[in-house]
Amino acid sequence: MAALPSGAVPAIQIRDVPPDLYRRLRERAAADRVTLSAYVLRLLERDAGRPSAQEWFAALADREPVRDADVAGALDGSRSDRDTRAARVLRH
Repeated sequence: MAALPSGAVPAIQIRDVPPDLYRRLRERAAADRVTLSAYVLRLLERDAGRPSAQEWFAALADREPVRDADVAGALDGSRSDRDTRAARVLRH
């Protein structure tokens, strides 16, 4: 890959963007009061800032396993909270 001239900023061009996706991105950019380019750049920065699945799994493999965790109890509690919130929303 050739080096960029000093001070040059690389550009990315995306082809074949479906019209509906393009419309939604433009609407979100407008709602945030930024250009479409600035909005998409923000999305790319956010995505590139997250670990890839491979990096995430490698980091998990380096961690100590959790011992004596009540996974079933945690899931039951989470489901109960979710169901309570859903019932509350449906009542309104």
